[in-house]
Amino acid sequence: FATLALMPTIGVHHTTSLNFVLLAFLVILLSKKKTSPTVIICTLIAFAAMYMNSDDIMAKYKIRKNNEHHTIVAGTLKSGDRVLYLNRNNSSKYNDMREKHPYIEFAESVVIHPIMYSEKPKDILVIGAGGFTFGHEDKNNAYTYVDIDKDLLAISEKHILKEPIGENKKFVAKPARGFLSSTDQKYDVIYLDAYLGGISIPEHLITIEFFEQVKAHLKENGILMTNFIQSPHFNNVFSRNIDNTMRAVFPHVTRTVIGDAYNLWSESETLMANVAYIYRHEENYDEGNIYTDNVNTVFFDKPKKLSP
Repeated sequence: FATLALMPTIGVHHTTSLNFVLLAFLVILLSKKKTSPTVIICTLIAFAAMYMNSDDIMAKYKIRKNNEHHTIVAGTLKSGDRVLYLNRNNSSKYNDMREKHPYIEFAESVVIHPIMYSEKPKDILVIGAGGFTFGHEDKNNAYTYVDIDKDLLAISEKHILKEPIGENKKFVAKPARGFLSSTDQKYDVIYLDAYLGGISIPEHLITIEFFEQVKAHLKENGILMTNFIQSPHFNNVFSRNIDNTMRAVFPHVTRTVIGDAYNLWSESETLMANVAYIYRHEENYDEGNIYTDNVNTVFFDKPKKLSP
């Protein structure tokens, strides 16, 4: 009842307070002496829980919502950056100069800027809406943002973007796999940014079955781009398994480490960076062969004319 009914309606913090109050009430009912130390301590704990989880305390720490999916923190830093934190992860950044996180700006430079003014608008699917900063300035192409948390849009428009997301954009508050299962629409671009890093890994969104779902919704020559938080040089099992799973579905995918975290000499197994996988879809893709000493067709295979 707490998970299915209370958390989605009154939030996790108030649900926690209610649990403490009910437990204290139960202690009072079962105690023969209503002024015993146990009753007094439980009552004080209940009042402390109510105070610590109150709306005033939440506002003090800029917690805009605490639902069954996220603790959403949104506010403005002294630098002028407006930031969105989901479960303590810095998910989005925006300011009056339209600056964003480097991995978002990199993704836009690769897949959005070349088509921002295309004559025929492209269909773009963003899985993991965050603060809706990806493609925010694009008024041409058609965007669909999918995220499980219905509260993200109103909070992002008010505290991060400071304006609506735009008429060419829509938000679908639905689990990613549920959305993909419910539509046959295919997209020119799919941007997969549902991974918060740290311990917030949606396990159902890193499987071969999910990636096959994503691939099935790419148009011919459509582009998939992802943002994973993983080791820049495969120095842990998680990063290697993610790479194995991606390449099992998307042959000849490009892997790019964003930023300056690509330290090949590091022995750290916990050093993490934003890593982008980029894949261009072809329905009848030829995966090619392997060159050997006795079967070497490189002379025939390589392009006869190269362009920069």
